[in-house]
Amino acid sequence: MSSSDFSDNEEAVGGPTFEVIYPIGEETEVPQTNGKLFKTVLVEGTGKKPANKSKVNVSYKGTLLDGTVFDSSDDFDFTIGLGQVIKGWDQGVATMRVGESAILRCLPEYAYGAQGSPPTIPPNATLKFEVGLKSWSKSEDVSIEKDKSVMKDVQEEGGRNWEKPEYEAAVNLSIVVYTGTEDDGNKTEVSRREDWSFEFGDAALPVGLDAALLSMKEGEKATITVAKKRVVASAEFGIPQDGIDVSYDVHLKSFTNVTVWNFKGADKIAQGLARKDAGNEFFKAAKWSQAEKKYNRALEFLENDHELDQDQKAEASKISVIVHSNLAQLYINLKRYSDAQTQCNKALVKDASNTKALFRRAKALRAQDEWKEAIADLTLILETDPTNADAANELASVKAQVRAFEQKEKSKYANLFGKISAMEAKEHQ
Repeated sequence: MSSSDFSDNEEAVGGPTFEVIYPIGEETEVPQTNGKLFKTVLVEGTGKKPANKSKVNVSYKGTLLDGTVFDSSDDFDFTIGLGQVIKGWDQGVATMRVGESAILRCLPEYAYGAQGSPPTIPPNATLKFEVGLKSWSKSEDVSIEKDKSVMKDVQEEGGRNWEKPEYEAAVNLSIVVYTGTEDDGNKTEVSRREDWSFEFGDAALPVGLDAALLSMKEGEKATITVAKKRVVASAEFGIPQDGIDVSYDVHLKSFTNVTVWNFKGADKIAQGLARKDAGNEFFKAAKWSQAEKKYNRALEFLENDHELDQDQKAEASKISVIVHSNLAQLYINLKRYSDAQTQCNKALVKDASNTKALFRRAKALRAQDEWKEAIADLTLILETDPTNADAANELASVKAQVRAFEQKEKSKYANLFGKISAMEAKEHQ
C-alpha cells in the first residue's frame, strides 16, 4: 500500500498526549479520538513509542469487517504526523512499541471516510488493520555514503518550496556546536555562529554540515548528529579532538543557488573562467576535492553554450579543453587513471592535437598497462614537436617497461617449457 493510496485530508496528529495502558487481547479506545479508533494488543513490544515526525517501518494486513483482505505489506514506511496515511494509522501506530503487534479498528472518520477507496474499500467503511511495528527513527540518514554517519532530526519544517542548497549557493544560517550527549549528561555548547553567511562548497564547515545542508529547506531547523568515526578536531568550531560526540543545532535561514542559465554570452564565459582559475588555486594547494568541484562547475558554464555566438563558442571551447586537461592531471594525482583518460578524451574531441591532453592520456594509459595506446599518443606528440623532452622521456620509459614485461614473459614460458620437457623425458625413461 503506497502512501498515495491514503486520501485523508484532515489534519494529522500523533498519539495521545498521556500514557495509556492497553491490556493484551482487550480492545481499548485510543484516547483523544472521540471513539473513532480502537486498539487490541496481540503481542507487546519494548522500548519507547515513536515520537511525532518519526519515520516508522511496519508490516500490516487490512481487512473489512467481513474479513475480506484488501491490502497487505511486510515492509511499509511512513512518517508520523505528516498526513501521509489515514488518521487511524497516524495516531494508532504512535501508541505502539517496537516488536508490538496490534489490531487497529478505524471507524470511517479515521479511515477513508464517506468517499471510501474504490474499488476495494466501500464508502463509510470501518476497517481493521493488523499492524506490526518493526522499527522507528526520529532521525534521517543524510550522510553522502548512507552509512548513518550524519543523522538529521528535524525540529521545525522548512518552507513548502522543495529547493535545497546546491554547490556554490549563498547560504545564511545559525549554528550551535555541541560536544557530548544528553544521555551521558555532558552535552556542552562549544561554539555558535549567528547569521553566518558563506558560499557553500568553498567555506570551511564543521564535519557533516555539508551533507546535512544538501537535505535542508529554507527556514528548516534541525539537530545534526555526527558519528564519532567522522569527527575531526577543529579549533575554529571548538571541537577539541577527533572521535568524540558532536552535534549541531542548525537554522537554515536563507540560501540562493547559482544557476547557469542566469548568465548570458560573455558573462557566462567569465563565470567559467573564474571557476577554472579558482580550481587552479585549489589544485596548487593540493585541495583535490575542492579543485574537482570547481573544474566541473566551470564546465557547466563553458559547455552550456547554446546561447553563445560563434566567437564565444570558440573561446568557451578553448577554455574547456584546459579544464578537462587539468581534471585529467588531478585524477592522475589521485591514481584515478580511467577518469583521467576520460577527461583527456573529452579535451581531444575539441582539440585533437592538444599536447597536454595527449601526454596526460598517455600517462593514464600507461598506468593501466595500455602500452600500445600510450606509445601512439607519445609518438603523435613527437611528430609535431620533436623537441618535447617530457614526451621523449615518457616514450623511452614506456618502451623500457614493455621490454621488461616481454623479457619476464619469455623467461616464464621458457621455464614452463623446460619443466614440460623434463617431465616428458622422465616419462620415456
